[in-house]
Amino acid sequence: MKKILFSIGLCAAILAVAQSAQAAAIGVYGTGGINLSTWDYEDRTETVKTTDVIYGCGAVFDTNAAKNELFNYRLTVGYEQYRRKHEKTDNLGEPVHRVSMSHTFGFGMVRTDLIRFWAGPRIGLHYLNYRDSYTSIRINLIPPMAYPYKVTVKLDYIGFDLLLAFGVNFNIGKIATIFIDLGFGYMGNYNVHVTNNGHGFGFDAKVGVMFRINDTYGQASKPADIKLQ
Repeated sequence: MKKILFSIGLCAAILAVAQSAQAAAIGVYGTGGINLSTWDYEDRTETVKTTDVIYGCGAVFDTNAAKNELFNYRLTVGYEQYRRKHEKTDNLGEPVHRVSMSHTFGFGMVRTDLIRFWAGPRIGLHYLNYRDSYTSIRINLIPPMAYPYKVTVKLDYIGFDLLLAFGVNFNIGKIATIFIDLGFGYMGNYNVHVTNNGHGFGFDAKVGVMFRINDTYGQASKPADIKLQ
């Protein structure tokens, strides 16, 4: 799994460098989302349904925020908290730490000097981590006695999203861009230790600002001018 995630990230990074050799945009964003999940456990015959809440922030890189070109690649890397609300108990669980990376391949359907509206697939890759410990009481019948013992909770998940994303870039002058995007589709979480996997349908939204470098509507990417002597 780690090799697959590394390969996807490496290919996306190479694509980003090749696409943005002369222009790019970088910035920050805030994000939130909901995932309607169904969880299966190896020691249970029935599944558990939850409504999962996601919120956080991070950094964004885009190869084409304003140029009058069809394709853009957007990379986001961030930290989020992932919380599950069980359907039967209606209790909101403790926040789980999530480190996220998403790769969006956008195609500009409306392109002007002020607005770029795009749509395309988004692949999300995540690592979720939770650690906790508490003291419980164990009772022995023979001999009859009670004694405390420490319980350690350790959760590690790999998350995978396959979404259809839409977004709008509002270009302000030649430097700044405010953006909004929304992705919806499959969201899955896979426990790396035991069979405890969640499959769901959800959405995430991002709002942020980017600062553009040589990225304007009237400027198109051109191959480098190499002179042979």
